[in-house]
Formats: sequence, C-alpha cells, structure tokens
Amino acid sequence: LCGVSSRRPLHRLRHRGSTELQDEKEGESTYKNDAFMQYFTAMLYDAEGEYNDATVAYRDAYRGYDEYAEIYGTEAPPGLISDLHSALNRIGAADEAGVLLERFPALEKESQLRMKANAVIFIETGFTTYLDAANITIPIFDDKDSQYRDCKGCENDYAGVIVGRYGDNIYAWQRRDLTLDHVLHFSFPLMVDFPTEAYSVSVACSVGNVPKPTLAEPLDAIAKKSFNERVPKLLLKTVARALVKELARTQAKKEDKALGALVNIFNVATERADTRSCLFFPRSIWMAPMELPPGSHTLEVIVRGKGGAEIERLPVTIDAPKNGIAFARVRSFR
Repeated sequence: LCGVSSRRPLHRLRHRGSTELQDEKEGESTYKNDAFMQYFTAMLYDAEGEYNDATVAYRDAYRGYDEYAEIYGTEAPPGLISDLHSALNRIGAADEAGVLLERFPALEKESQLRMKANAVIFIETGFTTYLDAANITIPIFDDKDSQYRDCKGCENDYAGVIVGRYGDNIYAWQRRDLTLDHVLHFSFPLMVDFPTEAYSVSVACSVGNVPKPTLAEPLDAIAKKSFNERVPKLLLKTVARALVKELARTQAKKEDKALGALVNIFNVATERADTRSCLFFPRSIWMAPMELPPGSHTLEVIVRGKGGAEIERLPVTIDAPKNGIAFARVRSFR
C-alpha cells in the first residue's frame, strides 16, 4: 500500500464529512466521527510504518467507539485497545500507555498477541435502510367551509367537520354540493428498512489463529439515527416549500381561476421528496484480524441467520505477509 492510499479514507471522512448519511444544512448530527474508518486508516498507517499518524488515528477510533457504544450499542472491536497500546509504546508515549494499562490490566499480554496478526478480513452483510417518498395530499374545498379558513384555533373543530362529513377516509368525498378548490400536496422522505437474513458471521480456516469476527460498523443504526435527527429540519423545509408554492397558486388564482388551477396541478406534479440515499451500502461491516502462516490462503466466510442456521458460504483469498498486514474484503447480499 502506498502512502497516498492510506490517507484517502481519512481525507474522505474529514472533507466529505459523512454526507452520505447526513446533511450539514439540516442540523447537527451525532454522527461526526466514523470510528471504523479511523480504525481502518490507523491500520493502513501502521502497515506502512507511519507510526505517529497511526497513533493519532487509533486515538480517534478509540474515542469514536466510546460514542458508538453510547449511541448505537456497538462496542469497540477487541483488538483496538491493544493496537492503541502498542502504538503508544512505539512512539514513546509511555505515560499514556500506562494510563490505558491501568484501565485494562490484561492489555500488555493481549498487545503482544495482537502484534502477531498479519491479516484482516472485512465482511459486509445486507443492505442499509434507504429513503422513499411518503406523499400526502389534502383536498381543500370551496367557500362552503370559508368560516374555517382564517379562524385561528379552529383546527380541531374543522377536523371534526371533515371527519363527520367523509368518515374515516377523507378521499372518499362524493358530495355533489361540494366543489374541490385545490389540493395541498406534500412529499416527505421516509426511511424504509431493508430486510436482512444475516445475523452473524464466522470464518473457517484450517491453519492459523482466526478469532470470531466482531461488528465494527453498524451502518444501519447510523443511518437511522442520522435520519431521525434530520426530520425536524426536513419537515420545516417541506412546509416552507409548500407554502411558497401555495402563495404562487393564490396569486395566480387572483389573476385567473384557470391559471390558479394550472399552477396547483404544476405544484402537485413537481413536489418531490429528496430520497437520495446510499442504496448499495452494507447493513453491517464485521472485521476479523488473524494470524496466518505467510503465503496465500483461501478461507470461507460463513453467514448465519437469526436461528444460527447457515445460509451462505463465501470464499475469500488473502496473501498473508511475513511482515506487515494484508487486507481482504468479502460481501454478502443476504
């Protein structure tokens, strides 16, 4: 791996932020530090011998996983603390390494074992949630209900009149003595869950030391949390957009009723929710650091369902180096 390649993930994280999962214009988000990307970047720096940069990224990952545990319930992968401890010792930060060791007494032995890892497999499963449009159309009738048009505080009374007149389905109006004046149409993004069969993964290998993979990136939980934080701002933007269109319709109707109707039709036809989302992002990313004999190895990733039944086996080849660390990725669409 070249030095430039190791900086790309961190550059994307810092300069693009997390725009795939949040929009800065739509408010603050708890998703500010991608712990998994920090950890991955730290391992790349480590593999290239850039130990100062690696230590900084390990620290950021350590802090990031503290936030993950609190917000998403995802704990740090077991090897992260050992990696950070080793990195601190390498750059001579003995005091900070000592504080970490006081908090985790078994860390020194784990760090020695961890340094023997020469391969990491990243396992991506499922699909994250995506955005769809929820369309809401409200019929507005003519002067028969004019008494409610400008009556502040009469919303509940007017709702009672509408429900009593049309029953549970407001769209089933068939009264001949009513004339539809116009409709208000709102299109609002709705987060839709993409079902997944995969609940756990493991790696089968006849040689080496292969621990159980751990969840490193809960992308589905991050996407849901980020979207829910954006909802208030999204709602304000949607209503403001509808009011601008309604003002245009009102002004057009004053000039000509037919023109007002055309503007209303145009408003309805052009109302679209912003449903841009990352359709192909995995639901979860697991990681499995391992110690393998130097050379090429073909392993099998086993994907299991909710009840523990095997649903898929995926082969993955990795060339384990004598010194350094190799990375491999496998994708399950289940």
